[in-house]
Amino acid sequence: MLARISLIMGNLSAAGVNLLESLEIAKSVSNNVVVLESLENVKKGVFSGDTLTKLFLKDPLFPPTFGQLISVGEQTGQLDEMFGSVAKYYESEFDTTVDNLSSLIEPIMIVFMGVMIGGLMIAMYSPIFNVGALIG
Repeated sequence: MLARISLIMGNLSAAGVNLLESLEIAKSVSNNVVVLESLENVKKGVFSGDTLTKLFLKDPLFPPTFGQLISVGEQTGQLDEMFGSVAKYYESEFDTTVDNLSSLIEPIMIVFMGVMIGGLMIAMYSPIFNVGALIG
């Protein structure tokens, strides 16, 4: 979600859309109530004159690195480029997490499939061996 918000804010900022409209459009991307409330609080803070850095650092939804990177963008005047960099950073972070999670799930799935197939084999051959024992 952070990557998506950053990407939208960066593209809109590069296109010359003002910050309040950018926040409103970024808000429309999410259907998560917590994210909507956080962005609304940020929008209200910007409207009252606070900096994005201060607002992002104050909100618990946004990690400290997010606010610090936006701070660099505000100080250098390259907010649109910094939003793009933040989006790339969080996309790569997400991809790494998904890759790690899938590599963790693979052995669990193999063990689960082995237990299922072993249980099925026991369920199939157990009656055959029981019949053989009764006859013999």
